[in-house]
Amino acid sequence: INAVSFGLRLNTVDLPDKPFLTRLDFRNITKLYFRIVKVDAEKYREQALKRMDKDQLAIYVKNPAAYEWQVDLPDTKDHQNHATELKIPGLGKGFYLLFSSDTPDFDKEGNLNYNPLWISRLSYLTKSDREEESFELYVLDREKGTPVPEVTVTTYRTVYEPRRREYTTRKLNTYQTDESGYLKINTPTDDRSNSFTFSLEKGGDKLFSEGRQHIYYSRPDDQFRTKTYLFTDRAIYRPGQTVYFKGIVVDKKGNDVKIKPQFDVSLRLMNTNYKEVSSLEKTTNEYGSFHGAFVIPQGGLNGRMTIKCSSGTVSFQVEEYKRPTFHAVFDTLTNTYKLGDEISVPGRAETYTGNAVSGASVKYRVVQQLIHMPYYRYYFYIPHYTEREIANGIVTTDEQGHFTVSFQTEKEQGNGYGFEPNYLFKVFVDITDMTGEVQSAETSVTVGRFPKLLTISSSEKIQKEKTKGISISSKNLAGAAVETEVNLTVYRLIPPEHLLVKRNWNKPDIYLIPEEEYRKDFPYQVYKNEDEKDTWKREQVYTDKVIISGEEMLLGEQLKSFTPGEYLITAQDVSDTLIKAEQYVTLYSTTTKKLPVNEIFWSTVTEKTAEPGDVLQLVVGSADKKTKVLYELVNGTQVVERNWLTVNRGQKIIDIPVKENYRGGFNINLRTVKHNRNFSNSYHIKVPFTNKKLEIALETYRDFLTPGQKEQWKVKISGPDGEKLAAELLAGMYDASLDKFQSNEWHLNLYQAKRSLSRWETGHFGTGGSRILNSDKPDHLEVKFNTYPSVNWFGYQQGYNLGIYGTAPGISMRKQGMALEADAVMVVDNDMASDEETSVMEQKVTPPVPGEEKLPGQQEEMQIPLRTNFNETAFFYPQLQTDSSGNVLLSFTTPDALTEWKLMMLAHTKDLKTGTYIEHIKAKKDLMVIPNVPRFVRQGDQLVFSAKVINYTDRQLHADVNLELFNPVT
Repeated sequence: INAVSFGLRLNTVDLPDKPFLTRLDFRNITKLYFRIVKVDAEKYREQALKRMDKDQLAIYVKNPAAYEWQVDLPDTKDHQNHATELKIPGLGKGFYLLFSSDTPDFDKEGNLNYNPLWISRLSYLTKSDREEESFELYVLDREKGTPVPEVTVTTYRTVYEPRRREYTTRKLNTYQTDESGYLKINTPTDDRSNSFTFSLEKGGDKLFSEGRQHIYYSRPDDQFRTKTYLFTDRAIYRPGQTVYFKGIVVDKKGNDVKIKPQFDVSLRLMNTNYKEVSSLEKTTNEYGSFHGAFVIPQGGLNGRMTIKCSSGTVSFQVEEYKRPTFHAVFDTLTNTYKLGDEISVPGRAETYTGNAVSGASVKYRVVQQLIHMPYYRYYFYIPHYTEREIANGIVTTDEQGHFTVSFQTEKEQGNGYGFEPNYLFKVFVDITDMTGEVQSAETSVTVGRFPKLLTISSSEKIQKEKTKGISISSKNLAGAAVETEVNLTVYRLIPPEHLLVKRNWNKPDIYLIPEEEYRKDFPYQVYKNEDEKDTWKREQVYTDKVIISGEEMLLGEQLKSFTPGEYLITAQDVSDTLIKAEQYVTLYSTTTKKLPVNEIFWSTVTEKTAEPGDVLQLVVGSADKKTKVLYELVNGTQVVERNWLTVNRGQKIIDIPVKENYRGGFNINLRTVKHNRNFSNSYHIKVPFTNKKLEIALETYRDFLTPGQKEQWKVKISGPDGEKLAAELLAGMYDASLDKFQSNEWHLNLYQAKRSLSRWETGHFGTGGSRILNSDKPDHLEVKFNTYPSVNWFGYQQGYNLGIYGTAPGISMRKQGMALEADAVMVVDNDMASDEETSVMEQKVTPPVPGEEKLPGQQEEMQIPLRTNFNETAFFYPQLQTDSSGNVLLSFTTPDALTEWKLMMLAHTKDLKTGTYIEHIKAKKDLMVIPNVPRFVRQGDQLVFSAKVINYTDRQLHADVNLELFNPVT
């Protein structure tokens, strides 16, 4: 508690002959002593490399002082950490050590710290070019930001001397910057090492680089590399089932991609232990594609299996799963609610065919967890909170499958932490239908003190000529629209008249320098909080009462009428003023030279996404005089444009035409230095590959499918502008209920966004903290802990599972796997029937009773065809090709499973335009029997075979169901 602590934080470089600031953190101390000593930078560097000890470093304390003083600190008597700022008089150019101590003699009896410090006008920007394997450098004036010509740049390399067992610095080369302060180095070292340091020197002003610099040697990427994209019909299978797959082989160099026809591919099926179990040889067609199938071995270890070739892989899951027949969906809460209310969460149990699961038991539990939603821009300490179960019970679904989980929330009594808490209530349900099938689901509800949430969504920078307004929304905490009357107000902010730079450290809590003196000596520094917008003066420019429901765009016309500047937009609930939202925005115009902000550096771009042929505008501004800004446009690794812009108390507009070769995106980099601060902005402009996008349209479409019915669908494939073109289509449809275990999607991502790997970096614009030379630590109380004998593991480690694989006596193992030769078109009609969905051997629909209606076409004692095809993949067509009109026909017979099907299509052309399509379609019958069969039965078990009969018509029906069991052996 009484321990003394203190430390300084300084800029690593400050300007010569000008006073500068340091932040002092202190506790339990009222007086400190300071001493600044000028040091030979090269000698200090060599000593630092040799790991000089504290005694060697303390010798510098005795050197003649460039400046020394003492400071009286307030006696806070609270034993807490405090911070203040101190003024240090200007020093001449050079390298210094600043010593601080709580004793006037700076001896080892007290606490002694030191801070290295450079005083220089020199600063630099660096960039390592991976493509050219070069290093670029700009030397700039640290105060004005102007380029400094004729600066001597010396490169060094740190080497280890084995004989002397120490590091030394070896001088390599000497260079000089040109008239624009620029230097490019291709080979900085004598043996092409990629690590080096450098020094800058001009007219007695010297500065060493901060840390090591690197030239990255990148391997040439000018060759095409083969890549294979693999697609399977599903993402999960049972042992013994067939995996159908397609592959597309391309040669790729960046975003330059082309198909690879007549190319031989060797494929291998790898088991969970990544051991090969089967193989295939394939050759690509004119579209660079191939297809095939593998049979998954039975009797092996389930888990993740892989199909691989030399240039691509695809993985899928193998499990003994059971296809679900129903699932639960939760409704979004549309009402408003808050802590203290009883919350009712509605849900519905329904089959994958869409009908209700009535009479099902719903076992639920509710768990409460603390969260924090940032309503406003403030940040608070959030205490630790352990989640706890607050409710549980059982309810039953009604005739429509609906159920409701209700639970009571507790009203928040205040937390003492200065923030409004919100709680996440997790609702878990286990639903058991009349056949005994159990499915689980969960949802969550956020509840807080406030029943609704107002939000304002807007870019921080708005172009007034193009704005469509500000997005303002009123929703409950579940995200559903709720109607709210709000006071909508816009204020114009009045920023400080003087220019400010951001502090390099956190704001102090004690101010020892008088404000008038501070303003005089540090005209660009923030004194207290004048850089915080919520302290600025404001004038109201618009107010109105509006009714908001959901998300609405407002203030479009008003913003267009305002003058450029900084604004605050607030929305406040009329009925509850604590419910509010606010957003700071900067409104700018590209038709004026007036800068919307009072800042040293400001920039924006009018668009973040563009198409070739567009012209976007870059806005660069400064409220300071003669600000030099380095502007660079980079397309991938190519610098398209680089020059210096001069902005003089206003803004400049730069038109940037977007070219075709900018697809994949390009970067705009801006850098400037002013008043010992570094400013930068970078923008990545997206230019998507819309010219490579195919449109897939299903022209024949049904809301529902009938099991066993033949279908023929027409698919239309067109180019980016709707043009007809030749393409190859991969089409497949599988049971969507399998997505509960593992979802399958097809993506052919051939074109990526281009990113610039190198940007301009700066050095010596940060801060450094004190380093301890001597610490006078108080005595500590020794605490004894009991120790206990530990277990001797004899070389083994905890936390590892030991698995033993093999076969048990009396159990036969089937062969490892088979590769199937597939035809050009594969329709899946021979998969094994699923274990849990068994056909009903005989069904008879009796004549209608009085008041009942017959089914359409129903006969007395009509024989219903058996459902026997329960394939989980309806079809998989790997290589369908368009006709002259860009059409493809899909012909298939719907399997007999009563479920929801997921249709997926992926098309590509020879020039690798691509497109995808996903659709969900339910398959059902007017009268359905859905059994729930046990997965495993042992000899001697009592078999319970349950099933449910579903009437999907709006009429009352009477059905007789017969069950016949056969011995498969006899």
